[in-house]
Amino acid sequence: MNLTALKRLKQVEIFGLYALAFVLPIMESPKHFALGILFLGTLGHRLMERPISWRRPDFFEWLLLAIWGISLASTVANWPFPNGIKGLKSTSCMLFLFWAMYRGAYDRRQLKGFLWALIAGVVIGLIWGLWEWQHGIRIQLEFHSAGIVTQSAAYLGIAILVMVGIVLDNTSRFSLKPRILTAACLAFTLVCLILMGSRGAILGVLVALCLLIPNLYRMYGGRVLFIGLAAAIAVAGTAVIVSAPSKKLMKRVSHLVSNFSLDTSRWNKNDHFRLDHWVVGYAQATQGGHVLLGIGPKNFTSVQVEKLELSRPLVTYPKIWTIPEHAHNLFLTKWVEEGLLGLIAFVLFLGAVAWHLFATRPKGGNISWPWIAALGALVIPLVAGSFNSSFENEFAWLAMMLMGLGMNEARKETD
Repeated sequence: MNLTALKRLKQVEIFGLYALAFVLPIMESPKHFALGILFLGTLGHRLMERPISWRRPDFFEWLLLAIWGISLASTVANWPFPNGIKGLKSTSCMLFLFWAMYRGAYDRRQLKGFLWALIAGVVIGLIWGLWEWQHGIRIQLEFHSAGIVTQSAAYLGIAILVMVGIVLDNTSRFSLKPRILTAACLAFTLVCLILMGSRGAILGVLVALCLLIPNLYRMYGGRVLFIGLAAAIAVAGTAVIVSAPSKKLMKRVSHLVSNFSLDTSRWNKNDHFRLDHWVVGYAQATQGGHVLLGIGPKNFTSVQVEKLELSRPLVTYPKIWTIPEHAHNLFLTKWVEEGLLGLIAFVLFLGAVAWHLFATRPKGGNISWPWIAALGALVIPLVAGSFNSSFENEFAWLAMMLMGLGMNEARKETD
């Protein structure tokens, strides 16, 4: 074994990991270069570190193989179609990121470097986004390269739970200075999340934080509720002050509460548009004739609405209808595109992550940032994706990385 070559490959892997964490919300093309560097470093390091031999996959690896195999089968069964192998390629990237973190032997120093790269990318991306928003380049606050506002908000929500994990962690020996700096970044990102105004992402963050309350209450007592309330008031107040001159916050707040009423006549066109997508998605899944393998990954654009028997008239079709890329629900999109097999495999994967998080939940006063980060990576895409997105793009990449890291830690505890 060439130790020098092995060390250099590990350095390539780490550089790719840091670069990917940094550029994901900022730049589009560099993320693919960073992913390529991470892939080459990871694969080369794994091959040189151990002789090539058969090893039986564990439970998570079998799930990854099943998801990839179904995506491949769905692609082949529906070939050719408009997006070709884009869906399979996207699935492959996400599964690789989970596996790389799941099997990665990263030490504490390397993981901290990953954290700082992630936080730096988020903060720089938000500053850039604020500048574009205030100068009218974008009509909403969003990252330059993390999708539209709903996807950007989901990405930001996951990053927020990572920062919460750093602040609360008592196992990784973070010193006071990094915690204070992270807390400042956390406050800034929370304000930006409110300014983005994505209801799904905000609800996802609240659900994830609520799941932490029982553990925090056992550790810190009732004062944790007081601190949380004070922090929420401070964040909301800051958001009001920042956006008061342009009155943009009031527009986002109005958007946030627009469909809390069950009276659909009070919904805005975006809410009707989402409901129409759900109706179309369900009709395609149940009537499309592709029960097991769907119509192909990332092929929702091929749905022919006029050929479906719908349960209710569509409000927005064809007036403001554009070619839909997904069903505005991650489970419904998976069902339409990859059939029952794809949906079942995806649900089993998410269920396995949830079970391992529950089995390794903080006990005895110890709480670690990888566990909190993995919790956010699971909960926020599930909640936000139930209303406005499929499980794709930058936020899904980040979620898979953090869930892989969390399952790596869980595997160490159970071995």
